[in-house]
Amino acid sequence: MKVVIAEKEEAARRIADLLGGFREIEENGVTYFAGGDYVIVPARGHIINSTIRGLRQTTSLDELPKLEVAWRVEESERNRYMVFRRLVKEADDVIVATDWDREGEVIGYNIVRFTRRIKNPSRIKRAYFSSLTLGEVKKAIEEPVPMNEALLTQGLARNIADTIIGLNLTKALTLLFKQKYPNLTQAVTLGRVQSPLLAYIKKKTGAYIERDNHISNLSYIEKKLYIDLGDKQYELKLPVEPINDYVEVVDVNVAESLLPQAEKLFNTDDVMRASKISPGATMSIMETLYLKGYLTYPRTTSRYVRNPEFLAEIEREIRKYYELPESFSWRNTPVEPVEEAHPDAILLTPEGIRAYFEGRIRGREKFIATIVLARTIRSFAPPLKKKVIQLRVRYEGVSGVVEETVPWSEEYENVNEAISLVSFTRKPVPTPGRYRVIKITSPIEKVTSYGAFKSYVSVLSDTDLVSWMADVGIGTEATRQIFPSLLRDERHNYTDENNLPRTLGEVVGEIIEKELKISPSLTSRMEKHINSLKRLSELEGFIEEVAEYTRQLIEKMKAINIPDLTCPRCNNKAELVNRYSRQLRRNMLLLYCGNCKKYYEI
Repeated sequence: MKVVIAEKEEAARRIADLLGGFREIEENGVTYFAGGDYVIVPARGHIINSTIRGLRQTTSLDELPKLEVAWRVEESERNRYMVFRRLVKEADDVIVATDWDREGEVIGYNIVRFTRRIKNPSRIKRAYFSSLTLGEVKKAIEEPVPMNEALLTQGLARNIADTIIGLNLTKALTLLFKQKYPNLTQAVTLGRVQSPLLAYIKKKTGAYIERDNHISNLSYIEKKLYIDLGDKQYELKLPVEPINDYVEVVDVNVAESLLPQAEKLFNTDDVMRASKISPGATMSIMETLYLKGYLTYPRTTSRYVRNPEFLAEIEREIRKYYELPESFSWRNTPVEPVEEAHPDAILLTPEGIRAYFEGRIRGREKFIATIVLARTIRSFAPPLKKKVIQLRVRYEGVSGVVEETVPWSEEYENVNEAISLVSFTRKPVPTPGRYRVIKITSPIEKVTSYGAFKSYVSVLSDTDLVSWMADVGIGTEATRQIFPSLLRDERHNYTDENNLPRTLGEVVGEIIEKELKISPSLTSRMEKHINSLKRLSELEGFIEEVAEYTRQLIEKMKAINIPDLTCPRCNNKAELVNRYSRQLRRNMLLLYCGNCKKYYEI
């Protein structure tokens, strides 16, 4: 028997449906699939997570940081872990078929190393596929390869760094807040990635009125020269002004070139930017399309397809439904190779293209599918045939005879095949000979008023935040879309539904920016270091660097004084408390004013 580890139940079910002949089994509330020689068992994300030993019992900042990382099975996943352990123990072989990214590598590795006691990734069999289609899945499972040690090392490093830094800083900040507000029961969180994001939100959101009216005055002389071609005159740009009214066209030069216009395929960050809906919703839709076999894996940094024949098949499938110009071809698609360990760019699969044109992709799914399909077609665009015409002219200048090659016009032969705005002016080309020129001199006075008392309001959307994270290099393509909503949820209460800082977000953002100085560049440097790791043996040195960084931050935190919070009504000092809401069925973070005898949402 061979056990195949999938990342989630939907993926396991899809793999079973593709391979065929599987029956569904339920054991202690865990669903898995058995057929032939295979048993496909789904995880549910990280069922084994990292934590810090002894942190829960810590009651003083002087005891921090705690640095011993331990791995534990999540209490809610204990039954699932026991099913894995039993099946893996009985199995002849285990194949990890989780998602093709760092998270997927860690999920599969932890299950195998704690149930089968194998720690060497080269001894763990891995099935990599970019799409949940029969050809890719069948080949990947029947011909597994060794687990990618670089991806695994990077995944473990990111997980451990987030755990050491995030849990220690959260414990420290919570202790500080509880000293100030004893009735506070929830944790006040800080994190390696969420902290610079919160500081950025605090810095970039706001409103103010610009009082002054800025006025600029610009005076200059504009000189233009026109060549007279009989019934019409056209501007001629010369480096030196002629001293008489004639120029001689000595020769006409025509240079032809190909101007590439095909656009790169989309990766995850590209789709997030192109979509006008929230990053969280975008990822959810892409995940649904992927699990149906309609989309390649949606978490990728790649804009490249490893197998050119796959791209050719996609073009053939599009042409069955959609009239593409003959010159549009997969051979024009820009190639941007990345490591072999990465999945393909984001594309509709051949099955996805059929579903799209046959009307089986609808609603929100069609919205994202259309964006991806349009980009794929634009990647097929042929180069534009550009023609640059230059004139070799001779004329009398103040220092004598001047002979220069000057630009005349640009034209595109196949402008009907352009995929973006292309604009040019058609002009008759003068033949060699002598032509009259007309000189026009105009004094220009330009006055610009920028207006007074204008309001400036800066509010950041989820897409703005995710794009900023991608630009500065914090987070990953798999996780960035999570963080804006994470700051909003009831466990944090840092921002509202418009990504404006709440009271607690203002206070914590100030601490991050002014006291801890956790900058995006610092977090980005750590991300680059993580992405450079290739071997598990490098983890020890990396963890020590993380530990030292955490020690420095904890020392800074010992000097922090948590500020007083004031009542929004009477401006007296207020308390930060937690109260359970029966209506909402959850704990709420509130401000309590003893003077007003009233609770306020923060």
